[in-house]
Amino acid sequence: HKIADVLAEKGIPVIFGPMLTSRSKVELRDRGIGNLALIAEAGVTVAITTDHPVVPIDQLRLQAILAVSEGLDPKTALEALTVNPAAILRLDDRVGALETGRDADIVVWSGDPLAIDSRVERVLIGGRDVIEPTGADDATPRVVERWERFGRTSWRG
Repeated sequence: HKIADVLAEKGIPVIFGPMLTSRSKVELRDRGIGNLALIAEAGVTVAITTDHPVVPIDQLRLQAILAVSEGLDPKTALEALTVNPAAILRLDDRVGALETGRDADIVVWSGDPLAIDSRVERVLIGGRDVIEPTGADDATPRVVERWERFGRTSWRG
C-alpha cells in the first residue's frame, strides 16, 4: 500500500494474501486486510491468494469477504477472484470470465457470493453437473460425481 501509486503507474499487479495467517514471513509483516482496498483504489490490478497449502484453497472466498468488510469494493473483490488472476497469469483469453469461447466452470449461489450466508446451490464443471439441488426442504445440494482436478483437489460429498 505504501507504493500503490508507483505500482499503478507502472501497471504492476498485486497478488494479495494469504490473509488468514500470522505475519511470520517478511513480506507479510506490514500486511493488513484493509491495505487491499487502498491498493485497488490507487488503480492497481489486484488478485487474492491463499498461498495454498499455507491456507487451504477453500478459504479463498472467505478472504474476499474479509477484504470487502475492510473496504474493498465488492465488484473488485469478485474480479480479484476471477478476471484479474486470469489476466495476471496471461490466461484471460481462455478463462476468468463468462464469455463465448472461454472455458468456464460455474457455481450458482443462493445469494451474493460474497455474503457469508450464501450457499452453493449448483456446480457445473466442463458443462456437467457436479453438485445440484436435491429438491428437499433442507436445500442441501448433492454431489452428482466426484471431480478430480488440479492435482490432489477433489469434490467431496
